Amino acid sequence: MKKLGIITNSKRDKDFEFTRQLADWLLKNGAAPAFPGYYVDVQDIGCLESGLLSDLYALVVLGGDGTILQAARLAAPHGLPILGINTGTIGYITDVEPGDACAALEQTLCGSFELEERIMLEARIEGGDIQPVLALNEVYAARALPLQMIEIEVRVGGVFIANYRGDGVLVATPTGSTAYNLSAGGPLLKPELGALVITPICPHSLSHRPLVISGDDSVTLKPVSVTGQHSGVLIADGATVSALNYAETVHIRRSQHVTKIIKTNALSFYDRLRIKIR
Repeated sequence: MKKLGIITNSKRDKDFEFTRQLADWLLKNGAAPAFPGYYVDVQDIGCLESGLLSDLYALVVLGGDGTILQAARLAAPHGLPILGINTGTIGYITDVEPGDACAALEQTLCGSFELEERIMLEARIEGGDIQPVLALNEVYAARALPLQMIEIEVRVGGVFIANYRGDGVLVATPTGSTAYNLSAGGPLLKPELGALVITPICPHSLSHRPLVISGDDSVTLKPVSVTGQHSGVLIADGATVSALNYAETVHIRRSQHVTKIIKTNALSFYDRLRIKIR
């Protein structure tokens, strides 16, 4: 019997009605929801014991892209594939709409799907006490307060690129290129590309533009100006990691872990662009 872990989002599925329907479907079709109570709210995944993940066939994640991002950090170190069912708004990373959920679950159980591997980032603060963090979309250093500007030194492979003055600088994966990077004016990258993009956020310059680099390159971001108690803040996939002080260096590189996405439909990258992003 295949065991699947269900992660849901109580903000997107009030009273967990849809989640329970899918859990019941799994039970009736010879699969076993693995977690106590059959599912876990994404807000509580930090409390999951690693032993519950060790023998799972896959994770079924109900929510929007934000839910997928949180689940990816949990799943990647265990090599667990993710079937994303969109109960959010855009749902660009999620592969399945609610009306197709049972069919997608059936395909997943039968092994009738394609598996996409999405590269991830690992970020750490030099000399800091915080453990390295994983990100599927992006890591960025930004200003700490809304009415201040931050200046960030950017290096690639140890080579100085520029000092960017503005709201911050982000480093995105191909998956993240359709998220904050897109809003910041960065280019779109196909998920299969082993590349990263460095994009300044609202730069106070006419010449500072996004830069596409090899996925094998390492990137460092370092605040080089101070206008308050903290120069800025480090954020990974929308979650605050730490405050950044003057001259603290953030090291960003491609992670050894990947996010495995289960695809049960034939929509291409360009199809999803046309349908989801208008």
